[in-house]
Amino acid sequence: MEKVIKSTEQVIGAVLDSLSEIITYQDIEHRVLWANRAAVESVDLALEQLVGRHCYEIWHQSEELCMGCPLEKAIKTGKPQEGEITTPDGREWRIRGYPVRDVNNNIVGVTEVMWDITEHKQAEEELRKYMKAFEGSEDLIFAVDRQYVYLVVNGAFLKYWCRPRNQVIGRTIAEVIGEDLFESKVKPNIDRCLQGKSVRGDLEIEYPKLGKRHMRFSYFPTKSGDEGITGLVAIVRDITERKRLEDQLRQTAKMEAIGQLAGGVAHDFNNLLTIITGYTELLLHHLDESFLYRKDLEEIKKAGDQATSLVRRLLAFSRRQVLQPKVLDLNIVISGTAKMLRRLIGEDIELETFLATQLAPVKVDPTQIEQIIINLAVNARDAMPQGGKLTLRTENVTLDEDFCRWIPELRPGRFVCLSIEDTGVGMDKEIIQHIFEPFFTTKGPGVGTGLGLSVVYGIVKQHEGWIDVSSKPGQGSTFKVYLPAFSVKLDDKTEERISLQEFQGRGERILLVEDEKGVLEFTKRVLGENGYTVSSATNAKEALDI
Repeated sequence: MEKVIKSTEQVIGAVLDSLSEIITYQDIEHRVLWANRAAVESVDLALEQLVGRHCYEIWHQSEELCMGCPLEKAIKTGKPQEGEITTPDGREWRIRGYPVRDVNNNIVGVTEVMWDITEHKQAEEELRKYMKAFEGSEDLIFAVDRQYVYLVVNGAFLKYWCRPRNQVIGRTIAEVIGEDLFESKVKPNIDRCLQGKSVRGDLEIEYPKLGKRHMRFSYFPTKSGDEGITGLVAIVRDITERKRLEDQLRQTAKMEAIGQLAGGVAHDFNNLLTIITGYTELLLHHLDESFLYRKDLEEIKKAGDQATSLVRRLLAFSRRQVLQPKVLDLNIVISGTAKMLRRLIGEDIELETFLATQLAPVKVDPTQIEQIIINLAVNARDAMPQGGKLTLRTENVTLDEDFCRWIPELRPGRFVCLSIEDTGVGMDKEIIQHIFEPFFTTKGPGVGTGLGLSVVYGIVKQHEGWIDVSSKPGQGSTFKVYLPAFSVKLDDKTEERISLQEFQGRGERILLVEDEKGVLEFTKRVLGENGYTVSSATNAKEALDI
């Protein structure tokens, strides 16, 4: 019998020694009475060096029990207990204690089983990090199988589609986003991905609450051993704001290019007009009122003046006109212009002004600001053929860097904002993209020149400001002009009037430099006829040689 018992003990011992878990048998004072090979190897001591010592001395280098020790709980409750502890070397363990009873059912010891869960815990922590990144991502992330059934989705996906998770997981893409959208835009790209290729592209998708958004998608096939491709993982990014900024940058670059072209053409054309209208005026000045062809010359001059006005607008758009800035209160300019506007817009349009008190001064050319107000008012009038309301408003605004980063033309600082709002027909996005281009108009043939808003754009730019437009069809339009606030006191000087007689020369010498020969000759003649002695040159070198 003893041989059988001995043999059984050896078999049990061999079995326990083969396990990777640490197993010890302890008395009720937590002294080790027996330990398997894993326990011995974990502390690099012989079995004889473990027997008789307290478990907390061996594995925890402590002189007392660990707080919440599951072995102590097992002894006191008489039931198996489990818990987790961290040893001084930083490793984490799961411990399970089983109470041991004698023939009289008294608890005489406890069996301890320990698992090293350090790597498991690390993996859990990594998984938590990934899940946090997964759920916290602003991108829409999801996985589907080959049957287009959702396996997992993140919070952003649920937010965009306004669905709880239990209405997405286990359902097909078509059931969640709609059959038409799935078949027309989503399925073709997913099918390409399920053939084993990563697929990228852009889509415009209309979401339940967010409306139309520009989305950039990336699909990656998932594989599983012998099964091959089992589905895909998708990352979908909302690029609506980015695309809007790119469009604004392209529009700004286009306007700059058009401005340079218009300015160059206008400059050359202006030289020709100076010669045409100048010599026409000279002829009219010297010819008698009864001259047979005087009326023909007057018609030439009238046409030349109209062309000059057109060129002046082009120069305003291209920011090549000469400004005469003054530091002033914008409210005063608006109040003065409002009287003229009432006659300009007609009786069927109500005019309201809301002018901010203590408005910051601005350094502007008052004549050009009046031109901005008139052009925008005329544009608003034409958008309200059945009448309506035109509102002019001023306010102080301060823009920070966070606000400015969404609009390329903006810069941080203090500004005065002039807004002109109408209740007219409004505009769609396509029209808004072109309204500041020279000669662009939505009016019928022969109505307007298409230069009114381009002139406004040029004047605002030349004053180092910018203009913002918001409009929707049927909901009117609002133009907001931002001008830099100025921090010095207002100019209170009155302009002095000088009579033309004071400009008459008395033999004074003038050096005239002009590279356009026709303009040079005309100007030289006019100055000569007005009493000046003129020396002329076509460039700086010739002028220095005189």
